[in-house]
Amino acid sequence: MKTERRKCEIDFQEGNIVKNNVQAYIAVVSFPTSIEELRYFTDNDYYMDMEEIMLGHDVNYTAPKWAAKGDIIFFYHAKSAIVKIRSLKKQVVGQKDEDKLMEYLDLAEKIYKACGGSIFCVARVGDNPEIIKDDRENLHWRGDVYAKVSDYALLKNPVSKNVFEQYIKLAQQRTITPVLGEDFENLKNLILKDNDVPYLKTAHAVPVPLKDISPKNWLSVSYDYRRRFYLEMQFRKFYADYFLKALGDRRSLFSECVCYKNGKRSGYADNCILFHGKYISVEIKLNINTEKDLSGQLEKYCHTERIKLSKDKEVGSDMVYQNNALVLDVNGLYIYDCELSNLRKIENLDNIKCEYDIRKLRETVKSVLEV
Repeated sequence: MKTERRKCEIDFQEGNIVKNNVQAYIAVVSFPTSIEELRYFTDNDYYMDMEEIMLGHDVNYTAPKWAAKGDIIFFYHAKSAIVKIRSLKKQVVGQKDEDKLMEYLDLAEKIYKACGGSIFCVARVGDNPEIIKDDRENLHWRGDVYAKVSDYALLKNPVSKNVFEQYIKLAQQRTITPVLGEDFENLKNLILKDNDVPYLKTAHAVPVPLKDISPKNWLSVSYDYRRRFYLEMQFRKFYADYFLKALGDRRSLFSECVCYKNGKRSGYADNCILFHGKYISVEIKLNINTEKDLSGQLEKYCHTERIKLSKDKEVGSDMVYQNNALVLDVNGLYIYDCELSNLRKIENLDNIKCEYDIRKLRETVKSVLEV
């Protein structure tokens, strides 16, 4: 075993690991659209979004599900913000709190003149995203996935949209625009031309080498890129499928498995694997912390009467783990216990460097299921 563990470490160290490999995105900072929302900020003495960022406050900000700690954020002050600001200036005239509202709007316009329509700040994702529910009924944003912002670098020379749009077109009707591969390098060079952001100099958005991933090298190639998968389907195909085949008995893997409870279809499990003689459902996610009702979803796969694994194969309740389901995301492997409504992390995927580690993990999972 020691010899096998040593070989695993050597193979891993010789793998092609790209340092400081990140993902990046442009986050659009806009402005309130109504007097009611404006009062939400002024009555509570809240800073406007632009102030929070320019002052480098410890805040959570809208993020994509696929973001990870250390990723790069380019903050862009929306060009349309000035239209909203000037429209609100007209609307507040004659209001009982006109002076207070107008003071806020005057500051907003001053900030816009300094960096409107430009990328004005670079920052890093301070922690992996999570769902933060709040009462945002009257606010101009609707997202509920947030990430902490850290390492603010306010640009002395903001980069105008007119300059960077030769490389990147902002997403329409969305506040997040992914910045991938060559686009990242081009935008990085534009910013560093007239600004100093040390951590940006060493960051690289290296594309995931999907064409190079095979059954023989998936662990060594995917290790550094696991959190870089932009789409859930990529994570499934180039990591999860290989992982689950290695974890299960006889490398069996079934997809889109139909679960039945009380004579009716209860849900579709992403996968099912044969594990220690029985089948267990598996749910695949990019980041479990950004899922709204994961427990409700997993309940559909527990206490099933039967599961249709494929067109030609079906198993009854005696061949299925009734109280448990597995969950796999880019960070770890988890086991759900429906009796306790509890999701327990079994292993951090950073610790899985070769199939020797997966065999050890099999024993851990087996011990948990047998409790």
